[in-house]
Amino acid sequence: MVLTVLTVLLLLALAGMTALYLSEKNSSDKKIADQKAQIENLESDLKAKNDEVAEANKELEDTQACMKAVQEFFKALNTENEIAAGKAALTIDRDCEGVDIKF
Repeated sequence: MVLTVLTVLLLLALAGMTALYLSEKNSSDKKIADQKAQIENLESDLKAKNDEVAEANKELEDTQACMKAVQEFFKALNTENEIAAGKAALTIDRDCEGVDIKF
């Protein structure tokens, strides 16, 4: 009789522990899935930001090339060097989008 009661208690405890285990496992599986989805979203955001930074760096390089060409143009004008001014104007035309230099 005592053995039967102990067996029933042991089975009830085992069932309770199994239920707790399964509940925790489901909870942790959901948490892992949520974190994986969050990681994927963050990786996508990172790629988009990297693309934006690359575009900004390209624009910066273009702007710096344009600024250098404009400086060379005015430097040539100040020294009255028409050949250098013409070359600088061609460089401005090539490197500076939307700028039109006419002599």
